Amino acid sequence: GRPEVEKVASISCSRVGLELVWRGRAGRRSFSRRETLRAGQVLVGWLVVVMARVLQEPCSRDNARRDEEEEEEEERRRREKKESERWKRIREQEISN
Repeated sequence: GRPEVEKVASISCSRVGLELVWRGRAGRRSFSRRETLRAGQVLVGWLVVVMARVLQEPCSRDNARRDEEEEEEEERRRREKKESERWKRIREQEISN
């Protein structure tokens, strides 16, 4: 049947990559299996996990913040434009008076 208990008994680094020895018990029978993760696989697997964990949270927050900043920026530009137009009109009136 399915192994009930399985855990990594040892992890060793070799030139190939990481060598995991799993030990488990299925019923009364105990077994062990070796698994060699090549350096590339380890790195990729680890990166995927880390990136997923790291990126998930801040990513959405950053996007929201970026949107807010862009809105504020546009708001500011609109205000400045209005402001400068108002000044232009005032100047034109002064000139025409």
